[in-house]
This record gives sequence, C-alpha cells and structure tokens, in this order.
Amino acid sequence: MINFFILLSLLYDGIGGYVHGFKIAGLAILVIALFVLISRFNLAKAISLTDVSVAITLKRLSVLLVAIFGGPLFQEKQLLFKTVISIIMIIGVYLLII
Repeated sequence: MINFFILLSLLYDGIGGYVHGFKIAGLAILVIALFVLISRFNLAKAISLTDVSVAITLKRLSVLLVAIFGGPLFQEKQLLFKTVISIIMIIGVYLLII
C-alpha cells in the first residue's frame, strides 16, 4: 500500500495531489474511514461473541444493503439483478449455517 502511494507521488504531482484531493473530499474520506472502522470493530466483536458462521452471515448482509442503497446513489445499471443475486447469496450462506 505504501509503495502505491510512493509510486503515485513520483509519477504525478507529488504530495500536492494528495493535499488537493483531501481538500476537495476530506470530509467524505473521514466519514467513510470512520464507518469502515466501526464496521470492522463490530465484526470482531460479533465473532468473539458468537459462531463465526453467524457473524459472517451478518457481514454478508452488508452486500445486500450496498446493492439496495448504493445502486440508486451511483446510478448503477441492473440494480434489480444485483439485489436478487445478493439475496440469493445471503440465503445460501444462511442455508450453510443451519
């Protein structure tokens, strides 16, 4: 990951590009990072409290939520298809744990 940032700094406009990008989308980056941090902490806590298979099923539920809420937000194509496939995926994981 660090090599990626070094390569981008060398090939493009250096640290100034990072500063410019952070000025434009800094709040969004921080909010997304906070949600990812909370999600990872909650997954670790769920795994410590219950079976791994149940916790992973709950994590897979986020795929469905991304398909439902992220699709209209980013104007994705074939949203119904992606939602149906996500539901089938969750049903499959559920069948594995029962």
